[in-house]
Amino acid sequence: MKEKYLAHISDDKTREQLLMDHLIGTAELAGQFAKAFDCEEQGRATAKSHDLGKATIAFEHRLLHDGPKVDHSTAGAKELYNIGGLSNILAAYCVAGHHAGLPDGGAPGEGAGTPTLHGRMAKELEDYSDFLKEIEIPKIPVPPLKSIGKKGGFSLAFYTRMLFSCLVDADYLDTEKFMSNGAVVRPKSDSMDVIFKLLAQHITPWLKNTDRNTINGRRTEILKACLEKGQAAQGLFQLTVPTGGGKTVSSMAFALRHAVEHDLERIVYVIPYTS
Repeated sequence: MKEKYLAHISDDKTREQLLMDHLIGTAELAGQFAKAFDCEEQGRATAKSHDLGKATIAFEHRLLHDGPKVDHSTAGAKELYNIGGLSNILAAYCVAGHHAGLPDGGAPGEGAGTPTLHGRMAKELEDYSDFLKEIEIPKIPVPPLKSIGKKGGFSLAFYTRMLFSCLVDADYLDTEKFMSNGAVVRPKSDSMDVIFKLLAQHITPWLKNTDRNTINGRRTEILKACLEKGQAAQGLFQLTVPTGGGKTVSSMAFALRHAVEHDLERIVYVIPYTS
């Protein structure tokens, strides 16, 4: 067995981060993040195998001698995929894409040249088997999902994206901590309650306009509806409003009131920008 496998070296080449330390650090963070949706074990297990491909001669050459780039994400995805089971396969998607983005599934039997998950699983990799003596790749338990829709596809897709987000964030933060020698300190953000009060102060003058014959009056109507819906039970909501209707502020008002109402910690805002 090799004496040590490295995940990173500092810019000045004076410090080294062991691969096992990086996997453990990333797993701890990913588990903490995923705990918010009752999937701490799933987050921890996914992150634990994300960089297995770094336990190779090719990656060591890349790291120490500025060699060519190495695919270090497919190895962990393969190990998870080969164990089988829905949870492990979804985790394999996350590991395979933790630098490039979630891959498409593709079709069984696809060649190694395609960037899909099945294509990645057919890829020949550098030998990393020695490191498998040091680490256990678990069978990941089924996540406790609330099914939305007839077959639960939406819930599975959303869970996968959340798990992926936990892994990517944890990976970057653990790497940043090492590269900065632990010097990065971020201030805590304001609570949802404080942020909602700030928004309420901003929009209070708008709420006085009740003239439905004006655009601003209609915007007020939409805003009030969103504030009211923010007090409803948790679920899936849709907001359909024409361009210029004030969706940005109204949707934020809904999200903040909903977060305060249900003691939620985060708002995740995802939008396709086309401009």
